[in-house]
Amino acid sequence: MGRSARTRPRRPLLLTLCLIPLLLLTGCTKEEPLIDPNGIDLDTQLTQLRDEGYTEQADILADGDISSDEYWDAFYLMSDCVSQRGGAAELEDPAINPIDGLTILFGIVQDRDSAPAKPGQGPMAECRTRYFTTVEIWYQITHTYRMAPVLMEKVRACLNDQGFETTGQELNYRDLAGPSTSASSPRELATMTCTTDETRALYPSLHFISFGG
Repeated sequence: MGRSARTRPRRPLLLTLCLIPLLLLTGCTKEEPLIDPNGIDLDTQLTQLRDEGYTEQADILADGDISSDEYWDAFYLMSDCVSQRGGAAELEDPAINPIDGLTILFGIVQDRDSAPAKPGQGPMAECRTRYFTTVEIWYQITHTYRMAPVLMEKVRACLNDQGFETTGQELNYRDLAGPSTSASSPRELATMTCTTDETRALYPSLHFISFGG
């Protein structure tokens, strides 16, 4: 993969504002906090990170607004961690996934003898959890998946050539493929094939393709 979130809920200004006539009541609705895929809200997540000693990730997430620079900072902390673990592995050629515009893709160079016995173990997994995993999750929660414009143009044309209509307003893979109801629907399969072929043609240096969001 590569050198391959969160708005803090607003507090009501004044209780008295919610007593003004009905026309203004809609402005007093409390915002629902964002949650991650495990149902954990940001404040709880920050507490868990600090309890685990993952202060770098907690500091990045603390203001509820992860920038692209902060996202990359977390990635490089992970990469440096892996490099410093006795040369067991190196991360190379990090790049933003052109299909979703958010995921960092990168390659892993690793000695066969130093590879972990089981997936999810070893320096890569440990460094990812320590420095990057939670930042990556929240960055993707709070940003919009957007396919690279040049790739979107090519995938739309490919779908049109196969008889599938597009609106020109699509932002990402899911917009092109339609509702995620069946991975074997004709449109889903066509979108997957078009996206794969056009991505490989436009970005031959990518180590692999991820459909992301």
